[in-house]
Amino acid sequence: MISIFDREIALAIDNSKIENKDPDTYIILGTKSKSQSEKKLSDILEKLARKNSVPVNKLTYKYRIDNEMSHPVYRLPLKNITGKIFGELFNLNKETYFTFIENYIVFGNSVKSLSKFIHNNVLKRTIITDDAYKEYKYNISPRSSLNFYTNLGRSSATYAKFVTDEIFNGWEENIEVFQNVQVFGLQCNTSNNLIYNNIFLKYIPGVSYTPHTVWESRLDTIIDFKPQFVKNHYTNQSDIFVQDLKNNIYLINNAGRTLWKVNIPESITSKIYQIDYYKNNKLQMIFSTKNFIHLIDRNGNYVERYPVRLRSPATNGMSLFDYENNKNYRIFIACEDKRIYAYAKDGTLISGWKFNKTENEVTRPVNHFRLEGKDFIVFSDKFKTYILDRKGNARVNAQGIFPRSLKNNCLLDDRNNLSKSRIVMTDTAGVVNFIYFNGKTEKINLGSFTADHFFDFKDIDGDGNRDYIFLDNGNLKVIKHNKTRLFDYNFSEDIMHRPVYYHFSYSDRKLGIVSESKKLIYLINNDGSLYKGFPLRGSTMFSIGNFTSAASQFNLIVGSNENFLLNYIVQ
Repeated sequence: MISIFDREIALAIDNSKIENKDPDTYIILGTKSKSQSEKKLSDILEKLARKNSVPVNKLTYKYRIDNEMSHPVYRLPLKNITGKIFGELFNLNKETYFTFIENYIVFGNSVKSLSKFIHNNVLKRTIITDDAYKEYKYNISPRSSLNFYTNLGRSSATYAKFVTDEIFNGWEENIEVFQNVQVFGLQCNTSNNLIYNNIFLKYIPGVSYTPHTVWESRLDTIIDFKPQFVKNHYTNQSDIFVQDLKNNIYLINNAGRTLWKVNIPESITSKIYQIDYYKNNKLQMIFSTKNFIHLIDRNGNYVERYPVRLRSPATNGMSLFDYENNKNYRIFIACEDKRIYAYAKDGTLISGWKFNKTENEVTRPVNHFRLEGKDFIVFSDKFKTYILDRKGNARVNAQGIFPRSLKNNCLLDDRNNLSKSRIVMTDTAGVVNFIYFNGKTEKINLGSFTADHFFDFKDIDGDGNRDYIFLDNGNLKVIKHNKTRLFDYNFSEDIMHRPVYYHFSYSDRKLGIVSESKKLIYLINNDGSLYKGFPLRGSTMFSIGNFTSAASQFNLIVGSNENFLLNYIVQ
């Protein structure tokens, strides 16, 4: 076996779970040639199989990462083989399993531990991507005879067997201090018969250890985009669509593996819609950027005629409507020339749409409401609300004008009766304005708010009545329909993204908030308390959903400031 090894060996201990008393241990060996190493170890496996009267296939396992990718793991029916070859420090103390990753052999003590190692490498979640390790590496020489790196705050159980009882007891007595030592590194180099040492220590008071993720998938750069669940029409499961700051778009499966990456010229300004373009039960993804509408199939390829260049740069994100649920889709988008354009799914303009121009730019998406069999196309500019029919003719003329809050859209309060239903929006002072479908208006003043407030109108407490939701200057206020205060939550900082409403069940509704400055995400219960386990690490708006319909738990998908897409489990 010695003949296949190159000049590099590493002992790695995984302390990602601080409470784990028996962490996973790996021995990683550089090889001269992966193919030569595979041949040599295959010959050894065959000899050991014959000697132990075991079929070779009983010594081979397949770790299935997802439906399309698997990775072999092998078992050597020998104990302590690495310790016998390399010395007691490299003793796994259990049966030895191994796999190949590029030109390295990785030994581990179970199929499960090696499967985790393989999965993290596929997702590019390795030590080289860790910010603390990158800082350590920057401060040491690029060449090492010996390089030792550890997170002391997580390591007391691991090193107990290597130190005296006196040292270990002192460690345990001062554990709160050691938990703030994020990095301890030692590097040794030899030159001119001397050993040169570098020691690196990083102490961070108040460091916290975040909850464990299901997986963390590394992208090319930082994400400033709300990850979105999209349906896989082949499996009826869900994948994740996301864009990074280099305008790369990704489709990522439920194992966290990137299925494809495509670069587009601009950042996405709309939500991601899925359509059945060919009416064959296969779905494509459609969305807009400032100058284009994009339609991309499941393989990351553009559908014919796309991308479609807009007649004028867009001032809002596109909206998609299917009036009769017959897959004859309509795409609406507002542009800088103050026109609202209506496109068919093939990217051609709809000749029957006759609307001329708005008085000011429209910055929020166009809405479609259907009440008592009638269609209403609704949008607003800086001062005026437009309520039109399918052809762009005025259907309702709202009485009076007021300055719209530009961060908020027109909402529908559907009361199952056209005469009682109404459109809801706020003005720049946070006054709630109702527009009825006979043109009459009504106002409710619920407090003092800045022009930058966020507003939503949802039933938070599950009593069957919609509540008023305001987020302004870091203060979340939820006011019941009868104007009584339901709850307040103060974030002590300005929040840059609107709260997202999550409806889990009749009595379980929550609000999702992201703090960009703290890189934390919050899930607020319908009584104003923080949901258990939160806040969590994350720096983008997040989506909560299921990868499979049979899942009993929810997955929360969020971007981090470390180029990772994170997948948490929410009970």
